[in-house]
Amino acid sequence: MHTKETLLEYKIGAAQQGQAGVTVYTNTISAATSEYAIIFRAPRTETIDTVGVFLGTHAATPSFTIGIQGVDVNGDPDNVDISTNAVTFAPTSEGFKWQVLAAGVSLTQDTDYAIVVNAFTGTGSIGLSSYDLHTLTELPYVNESTDTGVTWTQKADQVPIYGLRNSGDTGDAYGNPSSSPFNLDTTVTTSGHRIAKKVIIPASFGSRVQLHGLHLLGYFTGDYKLGIWHNDNTEIVLSGTLNHDHSGTPGTKINAMCYFPPVWLDTGVAYYIGAEATGAAIALNQWVVNADVDLSPFPGYPDNNIFTYAPSTWTKVTGKTLSMGSLLISSWDKHGVEMDHLTEGMSR
Repeated sequence: MHTKETLLEYKIGAAQQGQAGVTVYTNTISAATSEYAIIFRAPRTETIDTVGVFLGTHAATPSFTIGIQGVDVNGDPDNVDISTNAVTFAPTSEGFKWQVLAAGVSLTQDTDYAIVVNAFTGTGSIGLSSYDLHTLTELPYVNESTDTGVTWTQKADQVPIYGLRNSGDTGDAYGNPSSSPFNLDTTVTTSGHRIAKKVIIPASFGSRVQLHGLHLLGYFTGDYKLGIWHNDNTEIVLSGTLNHDHSGTPGTKINAMCYFPPVWLDTGVAYYIGAEATGAAIALNQWVVNADVDLSPFPGYPDNNIFTYAPSTWTKVTGKTLSMGSLLISSWDKHGVEMDHLTEGMSR
């Protein structure tokens, strides 16, 4: 019997259950009083000068303003245009669109911000797209207003498609940027070859974490086994030890809690989490991002690019990311001020 006591689900990138039954939402803006916001938490301290959104629909000649604002205590945009960055945006077609801001915005790590689309003018309409994962209230999320930002309604079942980047960082971006967010792609065609995400557990957890499972969210076809591999190709978790609690079946949508005997993963070390083909080919759900986007890692976050393994080398596939889900963490080694205070409190 494997432990199912989870203290933390650690996300390993964009995740959705695949194109079979996925719901795409289109939030339409066609009036000056309509506003749309993507609330996100900055994963690092950096100056951002470009934002991206996915336009699911486009009609006639709409124009609007897009920019980054702060977030108030209610989790809504605070209507403060940081560094006067908001800029007029007049897209001429649908799809994922990058827009350079009027000024760079200095983001602080672990602080919440909002990408706000408002001030609609012109004719027609635009529809900003998001997708259905689960009912959730965690970041990032979508907010809508119909009264020029006086009141906001959170769309608890929508996950935004968005991007953030600095034009000075060649190809680097983060968020959920995608030009094709629901794409099933056959990348692995030979038995024994693998497709995975590269994950580095942040040092803020201490020296290591104890992992006891995967919350697998995706769309897989073909014959495969799940695995976790150290960057020296040592197999950390074998598929034979997994105990699946499925709410779907392989070949359709997968929402599976996959448990295995607890293992320790060191922080600051690269691991590959994914699938190995046991038959002729496997296809997995992938996000396709713009060709100029390298979803490279930064401290404490996974490399959102896909990695393939053809014995005995891992190769990065830029411009695509893989839907996997999250790690189920049961404990971690934490040494520092926070744990010292906790220990002191418990000893009294």
